[in-house]
Amino acid sequence: DVNFDGELNILDIVQTINFILLITDPTDNEFMAADINNDNSLDILDIVGMINQIQGSDRVDYIDNNSKSFYSMNNNQLELSANSISGFQIKLEKHSNIVSSNLPSDWYIYSSNGIVLAYTMNSPLNGKITLNFDDNIQIEDIIVSDSYGNEVQSSYLIEPILFSINECYPNPFNPTTSISYDLYDNLNSS
Repeated sequence: DVNFDGELNILDIVQTINFILLITDPTDNEFMAADINNDNSLDILDIVGMINQIQGSDRVDYIDNNSKSFYSMNNNQLELSANSISGFQIKLEKHSNIVSSNLPSDWYIYSSNGIVLAYTMNSPLNGKITLNFDDNIQIEDIIVSDSYGNEVQSSYLIEPILFSINECYPNPFNPTTSISYDLYDNLNSS
């Protein structure tokens, strides 16, 4: 109960969102009440945890244990590919406004002070989300939540700009063949 009115409800979620987006500063007591998972940080994991407490057993139908997340950036666009996530939070290196997104209609998105926060109260996301910003972006931090309010590791996907495959040796193929390739940057590839 973040606002100390005796109930945990949407008002507590909104107040916590304002704390996360740096719109208002919490008192020590508000911070402790909003930190649902007791990790000494206010973030999307706390929002999803509050939703779970409010919805109780109604939320259980949406939970999947196979949450995964990958993201990529290209100038002013962020693409998040996910399996079974219920929220995400992005901290940008500099402020940039969202100009469009393809979030599902049952998702809520908020942005302020270089922080983007999005979540659903319904079924988790399985697919891709694209956010377009008014300026080129760099991500300082990303937090992705499964439906339990647990953090899902999010891997950065580097999409090659240019690559080439050199001639194979020997050709025609023998039991062992060497294939060499060039990438646009010195990267670890497997």
